[in-house]
Amino acid sequence: MVTQDAGMSKKKPVRSSLPNAVTVGVSAIGLLCASLVAYKTIVDHTSYQVSRIIDGDTFETKEKQIVRIDGIQAPEKGLCGYDESVKILRDTILHTNVYIKTVYLDAYRRMVAKVYLSDGSDLSYLLAGKGSVYVNQKSISDPALLASGSAARLAGMGIFGYPCTQTENIKQPECVIKGNRAAGKNRAIYHRPDCHQHPIVKVQLYLGDQWFCTERQARQAGFVPSKDCP
Repeated sequence: MVTQDAGMSKKKPVRSSLPNAVTVGVSAIGLLCASLVAYKTIVDHTSYQVSRIIDGDTFETKEKQIVRIDGIQAPEKGLCGYDESVKILRDTILHTNVYIKTVYLDAYRRMVAKVYLSDGSDLSYLLAGKGSVYVNQKSISDPALLASGSAARLAGMGIFGYPCTQTENIKQPECVIKGNRAAGKNRAIYHRPDCHQHPIVKVQLYLGDQWFCTERQARQAGFVPSKDCP
């Protein structure tokens, strides 16, 4: 059939049977080129050398700009997992060049930003996948980041494993009251062993959760009984 069409081409031009496919292909190539140009622009104009690690999700550049990685939260100083999260970030980016796309400036004038490594990989995905940080609840619009954090949580990696996440008090077995602080909220509740959810509640020390021996201790620390307690 191809030979016959070629021979008849002088009498009647052969019309393309896939004009839409060609158009879509050209459009796709255009979008790809635009994306590459946008990425190149980010790389060319927002390259910073990391001079200091502040904590597991924040660093300072050689230009003295404080950068807070968007979408993730590392344990605060003094909480379980803090030292390890700092070490992982230090080993990953200290004294290297990173590429920054600013999202906004926070109240402390820190640059909250998406941060990319030299190979184009997203730093927040990398840290979330290692379990050195937890994903900010506001990141619901980033399914890939949520997936990275969920995978680490399910695997019990980093802060999601022992000792930072506990279901039983190994050091003080007699102290079984579980105190929980909700991430990002000024709410602290405790569960006695007779509370309905006590068996499934986890004590996440990286969030500031605590074990208590008595209800009095829990109340003195600012915790109130859970509504599911009898």
